[in-house]
This record gives sequence, structure tokens and C-alpha cells, in this order.
Amino acid sequence: MPDRRTVLKTTALSILSSALPISVRAGQLLSSPVVLVYENGIAESIAFRDALTHRATGIHCLRQDPAETFRELSRVLQAETIVLGCSKGAAAFVLGELARGQGAGLQVFGEHRYLPGKVLQHTLRIADAGIERAQPADNWGSTIAKSLGAGLPITRLTQARVITTTMDRPATSPDYLVTWGFLP
Repeated sequence: MPDRRTVLKTTALSILSSALPISVRAGQLLSSPVVLVYENGIAESIAFRDALTHRATGIHCLRQDPAETFRELSRVLQAETIVLGCSKGAAAFVLGELARGQGAGLQVFGEHRYLPGKVLQHTLRIADAGIERAQPADNWGSTIAKSLGAGLPITRLTQARVITTTMDRPATSPDYLVTWGFLP
């Protein structure tokens, strides 16, 4: 088991790397098989799953230990399968690190923060059309998933795009969620 210093150092490196530009070939999401990971009990994560169920070749409910979920995924993943999910930040971090350790690359990354006063802030690395669709959305988990499911290309950005909107946080939602995707 890694010590505290190793975990903190890895976390810091992950945060720094998540700030770097991300790119994917246009249309890759449209043509790749999709495996979904969702977190039970979180409305946005379930909406994300439901919006992409028709595209999924597999659906996995995130286990309490994300490493168990990753072991399940490792058995079913093939080359060119993109794994997409919406989960709490800690689970996204663990799955991302395990995927990176197996040579997978981060392809999708979005942060969603509920702030005081019903403010919802999205920090996304998806094409402008996806940003515009997410802004007025009452059900952002579904909106982001539909954008990804439509094959919306990821673009090379010098910085993430931030949009802010107003929305009540669902009772079962944490303050911070991540939408993510990696390609083995």
C-alpha cells in the first residue's frame, strides 16, 4: 500500500496533467465501442448512464472500491473501446490512475461543481457545441452524455472552457463530480 507522500504526489501530478490539453480524432467517440461506468445513488451519474445505454457494449456500477470496478473492466476491454463515466472525483482519480498504469489515455475530462447559491460550474474539455448545450441544461449529466454519444470531437484547447449556470443540487448529489473517459 502506498504511503501518504506517494498518494499526495500522485494526486498533484494528476491534477497538473488534467489541466493539460486533451485531444481525440474527430468522430472517434462515434465509432468506438463504449463501456459505461456509473455511480449508483447519484442522479447525474444515472442520467449520464441512461443517455448512453443505447451505445453501450457494457455497463458497470461503480463498486465501493474503484479498483474492483477496474478489474472488471480489464476483463472486458478491447483495444479502441472507450470507457466513459460520471462519478465522484475520488473514484475518477483512482480509475484514471489505474487506467494510465495500463497504458490507457485520458480522452474526456469534465469537472462539475455545485457552489453556494444554486450555482453550478462546469469546467469542460469538449467542443464548443457541447459547452453550449450544457449551459441551459437542467439535467447536465444527460446532456454531456448525449454530446459524447453523438461523437462530438474533443478539441485541442489551450485551457478548459468554464460555464456557469443556476441549478438546484439534487439531494443525493455530492458537491463535486467528474465526467471522464479513457481509451486503452
